[in-house]
Amino acid sequence: MNAPAVTAAANISRVRIGVAMHVTPKFSLKGVEALQDLMLAIDECVEAGDIKIIIDFTSVQMIDSLAISALMDLQDRLRKLGGWVKIFGFNNIIGEIGKITGFSDYVTFISGDGAPDRKESDEVSPGPGARLGDILVSRGLIDEAKIQEALKLQERLGKRMGQIIVDKGWVSENDVLRALGEQLGVPFVRIRPGLFDPDLSSALDADVARRLCVMPMFRVREVLFVATAKPQDMPSIEEVAERLQCKIRPVLARKEDILKLLRESTPLEDMQFDMVGDVDEDFAVVENVQVDDYAAIDEVAAGSPVVNLVNSIIQRAVHDGASDIHLEPFRTHSRIRFRIDGLLYEFTSPRVELHPALVSRLKVMANLDIA
Repeated sequence: MNAPAVTAAANISRVRIGVAMHVTPKFSLKGVEALQDLMLAIDECVEAGDIKIIIDFTSVQMIDSLAISALMDLQDRLRKLGGWVKIFGFNNIIGEIGKITGFSDYVTFISGDGAPDRKESDEVSPGPGARLGDILVSRGLIDEAKIQEALKLQERLGKRMGQIIVDKGWVSENDVLRALGEQLGVPFVRIRPGLFDPDLSSALDADVARRLCVMPMFRVREVLFVATAKPQDMPSIEEVAERLQCKIRPVLARKEDILKLLRESTPLEDMQFDMVGDVDEDFAVVENVQVDDYAAIDEVAAGSPVVNLVNSIIQRAVHDGASDIHLEPFRTHSRIRFRIDGLLYEFTSPRVELHPALVSRLKVMANLDIA
């Protein structure tokens, strides 16, 4: 093993282990700048003759569509040179993204024990086109007697078999939907923050997304993966494809989960820009004062747009089950992130001038000394 080398981007390390060069980014792969830093480090490896590369995702909490496509392109490039790229140390969210988009089929995902990540397709199952009941029985989730009882109820009540099984409490809704996804040949996902690319939230008109009950997730090599409760509804799929001029791959998700995320994510942009617009004149005061001019900051923080924005941030954090809220100032913008299940997810990026007022408002709410 060679000593770790630090690239031009100080938050990326490189170290050779055996025949492979291990590249470890210390950041999420979200946005052009982060991707450029990683690809620069990898280009340096390739120029030095290292064409077998393992990217350590231990510190990578999120990945977006741009990064997925770029890493697939990297795999093509390295294969032509006789090498490859593999991914190690990925979290559950990224592992699920890999399976949904086919990313983990194209670029090998190495599990903690050093073996390729096991896929659901490795399990013994009847496969696409099989009857829903047969799939559930093959997975040991229900016995044949209950399937026969469900068939009789289906004839009498006219309900879908899956709904009857869930209503009876024999199998959980998520397990039934996974089986339905297998029957239809599409992946099932419990869609939640981190499992969709926020940059695609505005790709489809909000009213259209709600009407069709669909949500864009990731766009990989001109293929858009779309969450839908009805993947067999071809008219809806074709409408999305026509509007966005790309190939659509449906992903099965609960209708309630899709609508919840549409309600919460769609108003976010409008809310942010409306509130920031309301305080534009007030920022003229803040932009020309020193950081320690607390009187001007307090004046903005007391304004209703800032109060409403802080309230909405807290309410959204509670809804999403966040344990922490992070307010992070940068040179050109401020970033607000939530910690959910141990991972940080970006919520929004207000203008950097708004940051002091947000902090001041939070201090007031916490009865802290803001002098």
